Amino acid sequence: FLVTVRTVELADPCASKQTCSACIQLNVCRWCTKPYWNNSKSRCSKKLEGCEDEFIINPKSSFKELVDQPLVSYQANLSKVVQLAPQEISLDLRINSPVNVTFRYSRAEYPIDLYYLMDLSNSMRDDKDTLSRLGQNLQELLLQYTSDLRLGFGSFVDKTVGPFTNPLSLQKPCTNCTSAYSFRNHLKLTSDLQKFSVEVERAKISGNIDPLEGGFDALMQTIVCHEEIGWRNNSRRLLVFSTDEGFHMAGDGRLAGIIDPNDGKCHMKNGVYTHSLLQDYPSVSQLNHKVRENPMNILFAVTDRQLQAYTYLSENIEGSRVGNLTSDSSNILKLVEEQYMKISSSVEMKDNAPKNIQVKYYTSCLNDDIVQSKKCDSLTIGQEVEFRVEVKVLSCPKNSADWNMNFSISPIGIHESSIVHVNLNCDCPCEHPDDPNYKINAEECSHNGTLMCGICSCNQMHFGKVCECESNDMTATSVLKSDCKQNPRDPDCSRRGVCICGICQCDARADKNEVISGKYCECDNYSCLRADGELCGGHGTCECGKCICEWGWKGDDCMCSTNEYQCMQIKEENVKCSNNGNCTCGKCECNDGYDGKFCEQSMSESLKTECNELLPCVLCAINETEVSSEECVKNCFDIHIELVDELEDTFGYNCIQLTEHYCRVEYQYNYENSSYFVKAVSAPACPTFFAQYYLIFVIILAILFLGLFSLFLWKKIVTIKDKREYSRFKKEVDGMELEEDVNPLFKPAKTSYNNPLYGRVPS
Repeated sequence: FLVTVRTVELADPCASKQTCSACIQLNVCRWCTKPYWNNSKSRCSKKLEGCEDEFIINPKSSFKELVDQPLVSYQANLSKVVQLAPQEISLDLRINSPVNVTFRYSRAEYPIDLYYLMDLSNSMRDDKDTLSRLGQNLQELLLQYTSDLRLGFGSFVDKTVGPFTNPLSLQKPCTNCTSAYSFRNHLKLTSDLQKFSVEVERAKISGNIDPLEGGFDALMQTIVCHEEIGWRNNSRRLLVFSTDEGFHMAGDGRLAGIIDPNDGKCHMKNGVYTHSLLQDYPSVSQLNHKVRENPMNILFAVTDRQLQAYTYLSENIEGSRVGNLTSDSSNILKLVEEQYMKISSSVEMKDNAPKNIQVKYYTSCLNDDIVQSKKCDSLTIGQEVEFRVEVKVLSCPKNSADWNMNFSISPIGIHESSIVHVNLNCDCPCEHPDDPNYKINAEECSHNGTLMCGICSCNQMHFGKVCECESNDMTATSVLKSDCKQNPRDPDCSRRGVCICGICQCDARADKNEVISGKYCECDNYSCLRADGELCGGHGTCECGKCICEWGWKGDDCMCSTNEYQCMQIKEENVKCSNNGNCTCGKCECNDGYDGKFCEQSMSESLKTECNELLPCVLCAINETEVSSEECVKNCFDIHIELVDELEDTFGYNCIQLTEHYCRVEYQYNYENSSYFVKAVSAPACPTFFAQYYLIFVIILAILFLGLFSLFLWKKIVTIKDKREYSRFKKEVDGMELEEDVNPLFKPAKTSYNNPLYGRVPS
């Protein structure tokens, strides 16, 4: 028999594309529009031999700068600073064909708007007094960094309804206190800096009865109420949120019967929040969304007890930070200065690109080596850094109206952005009616179809390469059957479709996501290699039986990462595998004599010696030794040991030792500054041993059990056997026929004699 193996088409995923738009959506493919193209060849291919350049459609991704104003530091006669350039660009993108654009950022002397939002419940009384006293110092501190400063002040307590308060506490929550309220704007942002201290001093303490506060209501209003708070568009906005308690969030309002969700809009009148009893608290995601819409930096200045809770909160709100506030806020100046310096001297880029567009950032910051990062630190005023931004479209939206879109790239916390206009190359110009080669009812299509991009799009009820067949013309169908075979001996449509008028109509799969395609139905999108249960490992698309990998992945199953940063330690940037191995698929393959995730560990005899010498001190630390504590201290005073639940991949050299009791002890060590630093697993893995008498007892029980079981089994077998023998004997006896007889020699023991005179009457 003959086996025909076709590999050419499978090797070229372009061959299955039957239209120009489908062809160019694979970035390696090109389309030929040449009329009367050789029918044995696909118009879509990586290489189009015999097709002149004028007929080839192979769009390239490109970009154009539309607005590129120079970077400008703040000056008194300028109304706007420029820290980011270019300000507007246009991109023409083809799928998986990236474009690189260089953005420039320069730290400028930016105007500062600082709004201090304070919890004025009774526990914050001394904090308010401290802020009032240090108000002048705060102004002097910030004027060192800008010549244009505005300060504002607001306070919050909680919703004025049970269970957050009660009627008695509402009127007089504490001594010398005012009635509770949700949020109050005491001072709009102003350049009259003396008013700040005055308004802080005039603000009165209040209180509520539950421990949590209504700070989220105040945060939302402070963020979205531009006019009421006084935020400027060309300033760095800093919101300081000061409290010593936790927070209510979305859903807590239902406890008070407030079921309407927060709408994220401004509801302020005469400096007071008016919808406290009408709307629930906002959620964390709502706050984050509004911060992204209204760029600003939030500093959560909280006490020790609340540090962890607000750290978690900060991780979910863009551009926010957490600072540890003393119980009386005496360190507020230092806290504000430290956090402002961290915020203002660093830049972190962000974007709001849609899901089908991938944006990556590369920068050298102030170094020579370019790395993938969107953040730079330690920038001084006037210092310029560049970000190389790679933009790539991953897929074309189904709706052609979404092929033109806009998104923005901006620094976090700064009200500046670059507008990016995107035009997606998802179809070909020759498919549009305004193209000169677009012909309706063209002669080349037997006057039964439209000629576009060199191929015929047949009218209804017509088929064939040049629309020469009608749907009910069965004769033509049989004549053109040879056009449904790639090779003369091949089956029609690769046995995966029906040949209709010389054109393969491929079978439909039960799963609509699985598609059979190609001129001869030779391709599909489901027969590629799988990894981790997913086609192409979830890192690519299946085209004609071959994986087309996403950026950052390669291999037949797209499971080989090209990201070499996974082979680099944080402390040794740009050094792959510690120079002791090769980075393959994102993992280090170490040279002989080296081990570890980054090949950082030498497997020499010296390593084994160090592990052995450190073992006694590690055993002291985990209490697995009979040595006295005094001796442990004496022998291990210069070794710093930290007990952990699990070892890290990036700390020191690994040691695994067995104790005399066969316990597995794992630890890592580093030798720095003439001292050993050790991390050891606090609980060694020890096998479980039984005492000897337990073992003997178990053996005796086992023997007794086996003996009794054997005796029982023997008795059972004997009983069954006897029962069978008795039944057989009884059956034989019952079946015997015997006659009764008397032994002639037998003399009975009793003899009867009749008296002849008995019964006679005497005469």
